[in-house]
This record gives sequence, C-alpha cells and structure tokens, in this order.
Amino acid sequence: MNPTPNDSVQRIALELSLKPFGRDNGVSYAARARQVIMAWRPLLEAASEVSFVLWVADGSEILEWRGDMAQSLEWARYIGFCNRAYGVYAAGHHPPSRDAIPYAESPRPMRYADLQEIVAALRAVGAELLGRRITIGATFDPGPEFAESPFKYERHREIIVPQRVSGRPTFPMADAGATLDADPQSYAAYPKGIPQGEPFALFLGRQIAAFCRDLDFDYVWLSNGFGFSAVAWDYLGPGFDGERFLPEARAEQLTRFKRAWEALHSGNPDVPMEVRGSNFAAGMDIAKDGVDFAWLYETGYIRLPPPNSPWGVLNFDYGLEIAGFLSRAVRSPRGQYLFRYYPNDPWFWQNPWTDIFYGEAYDIYVPLATGVIGAAGEITTPSAINILTGDTEFGEVDPLTGVQVGAHIRTALSHRPDDVGLVTWIYPFEAYHQLAARDAAGQAEVFFGDWFVRSAINNGLPVATVGTPAAFDARVGKPGPPPETVAFLPSAAVHTAEGAARLLAWLARGIPAIVYGPASSLHPALLRRLGLELDDPLHGEMVLRCLDGPGGLLVHDPIGSAGPIRAKFVGDRQAGGKVTLRYSVAAGAATRAYCVASAAAGDGSLIWIRGTNPFETRPDKTRLALKPRPRDDRWFDASRLCVEALGRLGYTIDVLDDLPPRTGLSQTMEPSRTVEPSAALMLFARHDNAWFLSGYSAAPVGFARFRFPAGAPIFHTTFTRIEDGAAHYPLARTMHQECRVFVRQRRGVVGCDPRARNEHHRVLTLRITGLVDATVTFLPPPGMAVTFEHAGRQTRFSPSETSVSQSGLSGELLIHW
Repeated sequence: MNPTPNDSVQRIALELSLKPFGRDNGVSYAARARQVIMAWRPLLEAASEVSFVLWVADGSEILEWRGDMAQSLEWARYIGFCNRAYGVYAAGHHPPSRDAIPYAESPRPMRYADLQEIVAALRAVGAELLGRRITIGATFDPGPEFAESPFKYERHREIIVPQRVSGRPTFPMADAGATLDADPQSYAAYPKGIPQGEPFALFLGRQIAAFCRDLDFDYVWLSNGFGFSAVAWDYLGPGFDGERFLPEARAEQLTRFKRAWEALHSGNPDVPMEVRGSNFAAGMDIAKDGVDFAWLYETGYIRLPPPNSPWGVLNFDYGLEIAGFLSRAVRSPRGQYLFRYYPNDPWFWQNPWTDIFYGEAYDIYVPLATGVIGAAGEITTPSAINILTGDTEFGEVDPLTGVQVGAHIRTALSHRPDDVGLVTWIYPFEAYHQLAARDAAGQAEVFFGDWFVRSAINNGLPVATVGTPAAFDARVGKPGPPPETVAFLPSAAVHTAEGAARLLAWLARGIPAIVYGPASSLHPALLRRLGLELDDPLHGEMVLRCLDGPGGLLVHDPIGSAGPIRAKFVGDRQAGGKVTLRYSVAAGAATRAYCVASAAAGDGSLIWIRGTNPFETRPDKTRLALKPRPRDDRWFDASRLCVEALGRLGYTIDVLDDLPPRTGLSQTMEPSRTVEPSAALMLFARHDNAWFLSGYSAAPVGFARFRFPAGAPIFHTTFTRIEDGAAHYPLARTMHQECRVFVRQRRGVVGCDPRARNEHHRVLTLRITGLVDATVTFLPPPGMAVTFEHAGRQTRFSPSETSVSQSGLSGELLIHW
C-alpha cells in the first residue's frame, strides 16, 4: 500500500435532483448547498474541478424555457413513473403502485428564478468550501419517467417513438431524428413559435444554448441513449429485428443519426455536450442502430465518450457493463473518458449503495481496474467521475454514504492501472465500423463479437485493458521486455494482411493470443498456422467434443453468432510448430473445428475459438427487448472456453464449489457437491508493478483458484491453501486484493502478512509463512531495493529489478523494501 497515493482526477461531477432544495421549510438554498457539499466533500476534494449536474425535471425545463425568470418551473418532485395520464406506457409496464407520487407533503413551488438562485448557491458555496473551479451541468432525458412533460407527451407526441416497433413494445422516448409540428407558443430560441417540420434536434440545440446562457449552466448532459438510438434500451434496432440484419434500414438510420447530431450542434455550437449513451457496447450499437462512434468523436460534437452504463446494478450483467465501458472508450474525442457510479436514485424507491449493493463496492473496484491504451502506447484511466446521484428519492443527503463511497473510489483511484492487465482486448474500432457498413454478414459479426466478450467476462475472463490494434502495437513497441498480457481479439481484427502481420509480430515477441470469431474472417496465413480450411456450413443443435475432457451440447444459431461454423481441421501446416484440435462440434456425421491451439518454437501460443452466443435473439414480443433471452442450462456456454484457454497459456483462473481433498484423506472421499460452481467476474490489473485482483461474485459460495507462470499468487494480508501448485481463496461478493508475491510449491498453507517498517526499510515488510521447499517470486515497486531475509541470511536485490526470486525456501521469509 503506497503511503502517498495518487487518487486525484481532473473532474468529479455530483449529480443532484432539486429535492434537497425543494421543501418549503425556510432553509435557504445556500444552507442546503452547504449540507450537500459537506456530505460529499471527502470525495469531491480528489478533483481539480467539481461539477454539479442538476436533474431539474427531465429536460422539459429546457424545452419549455421562454426566457422569463418568473416562468413557473415544472421540476422532478415525484417518486415513481410520471406521465401516466398521457397513456405513454405499454400495458403491464408497471403496476399502479409505482405511479408517481409527491416526494414530500408540500414540495416548494418553483420558478426559473429559483433555479437560477440554486445554481448561484452551488457555485458560491462550492468555491468557498472546496477552493476549486465549480461548473454546473444541465440535463436532458428523452423519456417519461422523471417529471411531467406536456411538451413531449401532449403538445409534441410526434417526436416520441411508437409504442410498438416491429411488433414489440418499446419505451416512449423522444427520437433525436424526429421533426416537430408547428407550435405557436413562444420559446426562448423561437419567440414566434416553432415552424412546421423543424428538426427536433435543431430546436433542442437552440433551446440548450439559450437555457444555459440565461441560467448560467456550463454544459449539458444528454441521457438514456439520446442521440444514439430511438430505442436505446433495446438490444434490437432499425438494423436488426432479432431474425435478420437489415443493411438498408441500418444505412437509413446512420443518415438520420448524423443529421440529428449536425442539427443539434448547429443549434448549439458553444455549450459542451456530454452523453450517457445506450446500455450496450459499441459494436452492438454500430450493428443494430447504425451508430458511428468514429464520426461522432472526430466531429468533436461531444467531449467525452459514453461512460459505463448504470444498469449493471439493475440487471446484474456486469460483463455487459465492462464490455460497454471499454469498447466505447477505446477511442475518445480528447483521449479522456468518464466513469459513472450509481449510489442513489432520486426518482424511484431504490438507493443502490444502501440496498442493492448493501455497502459492497464491487461496481467501483471492477470498472476502475480497467484501462485504455492510448495512441502512444500509454495507459489512460478515467479523468472524470460522475456520481448518480448525491441525494435519494426523498431528497436526503447521507454523509455516511458520501464518506463510504468516497473512500472506496479514492482507494480504487490510488490503485489505478499503469500498464496493460492480464488480458488485453484488442478492439478493431475502425474495422468494426467498416465491417458493419459492408453487408448483413458484417453487421452480424460485429454484433456477435461484443456480446461474446460480454459473456466471457461474466464467466471470469479478466479483461482489464482495451486498445485498438495500432495502440497495442505502440505498447508492444515500447523499450524493454514485452508486457505480460494475453492479447484477446476478434477474427475481424486479423482479416487483412496487415492485421495478420500484426498478430504474428506479437506472437514473435512472445505475447500469447486468443482469437475468437468465424474462421472465414481469419487471414489465409492464420488459417494455415491453425491447420484450418473452410468447409460447408454447420449450425443448429450439435455435440461439443473436447480432446481431453467432458464436452456438452451446443446450440449454434447463425443469426446471433455471426453465421455458421465452417472450419475444418486439416492438421499441422506450420513447419516447426504444433497445432492441436482442442474442441470440435458434430451434428450427425458432420464435424467441424471449434477450438484450435497452435504453438511454434520461440513464439507465443495462439488459440482460436469459434464462439457461440448463449442466447436467443428472436424477441418475446410481449415485453421490452432489454436483453436477449439466455438459453437454459442444458446448453453449453461456449464463452467459458475463453478462460479455459487462458489456463492453457499458464494462467489458471477458475471457480470451484469446494476445495480439493487434502493430502492424506482417503482417496475415496469426494469434495462436497452441495452447490454447483458459479462464475465470478475477476479482473487482474497492473499498478506499480503489482497485480491487483478486482472482482465480483454473484453467489460467493466456493473458492477461486489461481495459478500464474510464476506460481500461486499470495495476496497481501491473506492466507491460502495451495494444492497442485494453485492458490485457493474463498469467494467474496467484492474482491480487491494486491499481489506482489508468487509461490511455487506443490501444496501447503501459505500466508502473507505485512509487518512494521523499520529504519532500514521505509516502505513495507511482508512476512511469508508456510513455505515448503518453495520458489518465491516478488514484484517490487519500480526503483525499490529489496531484501529477502530467510533463516538468518539476507539476500539483497538491485533497485533496477522488476522481478526477483529465490528457491529452496522453507518456513518463513521476510521481504523488506
């Protein structure tokens, strides 16, 4: 643990509703601002700039602004779903008990002048208490939930998506590509009213500019997928209906997407815009909605990419959260990106920190264990953090929540990655845009890829870093030895001669790689190296066969899994190398290759996995299409092969339902089988030359098993049982552990306890116990001189070493630095 951690960021934004200011109890706006800021001060002081993002209503305060401070302000003074009276929700969306009710007995009636005073109070009190630059963000939400909106749901229903699209229900959101009907009412940017056919995005942009200028806001936040999709909560879209990919419809949507953003920027060229985006990963949006992230980032219309979705805490799909977070940040307008955390909800009966999370900080440590490789090969981490929100549905501001959340975030920041993690996702950002624009098969491949990675992360693949192929090239090309990482990339990234040459160069540097996706996208040079040829297509129900273990039953649906399976294993085509068919699939008499491992002398190993998404893409047309429906437990989830492949590369990371039998027990005794092993999300990141495990287990029953090439990882302040050279740790809901010590021994109970510093070693001493003829490897912080003390003898190592080790150790070892 670094005694002087760097836990600072450029900006922290505290999102707030007006509820803390909304009780008519005589307390001044300045006094309420002071209470809010003091509650979150321990976190806010980590930033150079502090922002307050105000959820005034649902953005209708912008739409309705007429330029008159005496104008009545409709604000979000409710708990529950608003706008029920307008009939906006599909039947069965929610029960009447969840309809909007006032959050307090007598909420304060407000005018725009009140909002102006609240903004001024936050600026003044924030500057006084924090001594930092204070900025204020406005918000626009396209949906009906947060406040009553006559503009969207009464006067201008033409901008709302239909209640059913392609036969399925949708959520009633405003469409950025819509046009407005004529409206004689005066607005700040349209004093003579809205003309017929005015682009909604142009109207909104002009209103944003006027609203922010008049009420002293510095920027605007566009929420819930606005500008990305009219059906941003659906895994389907104009380009994909669950049964077919639709290139023409996707192309039309892409045109609408660009026109909407051009109109929005034309109306608002000066006020910076930030976005929440959809609930999905970049490739999913590219394939189904025609979103062009590359174009949007290059225009500079937004200043940060969309952050991680807050829906992980609602649907417990943290693999989707991480895949979305990394894929959207792999490129960014300014080389910076944003992390958003969801401790409170000011609109509904939930406050995740105290109920869903129940004080567990996994959704802090896991996302903040990730990093993005920049264009020059450097590692970037979030420069900004948003807190959604600082207040609860009752407008309460809990100082204990502020302290607890702040402490975990600042701890995670102090451990932020400074090099690539154990698995680096090579994301073909440019190629994915080109592939999806090519044809339906290209869309399908892009859609498949991000969903497959989502499932692999949920099944324990420790994807902690993302980079484009060029960015990873830059990192590998830095002076010094190659990084300790496994490249994880789709076959779409190695379709061209350039992409294949890159991969072969990484392998030549000793970097192992796992490639996933259809063999038809592999360059011929890689097909030869893997001993593969293309054959007739195979899909549907089939048997998955393993070379040296149990297989299973698999459903390969070509719609959601990028076409059929076509690879045929023909053996070794690489002189001096070896290829092994690890898995095959069979349907009747036909067989195809599913997973192949290739090793060549002096190179890193290469593993190819075809991959199959474990769900049904065809929607249930009685409900919202929030996520594809998973297949039942009869069918094997092929994304599990990714973490298994990692084990074949020397990194064992898996979950057991019980410990292996101890040495000396009867060989007839079996481990308990009272619970089936469940996957755990576990990321291994690098900081200060140490490994950091950050993870989440939905059902923390059982044990995590780890073994690296250097041995069993021994986390600081822990004890572990080693069996067959692997460390076994009890699962926990939240995992965040530092590791600098690896022990290579057959079995035993090994501990790692910190001890007090002394006058000769001013950072830390670790006491390693339980060694039995062990080899101990230690990863020192950069530039630190390390001393091993064992059996009365000291061994000193040079400060230039990045890894030091000693063999033949038994009993106790002290490591000083």
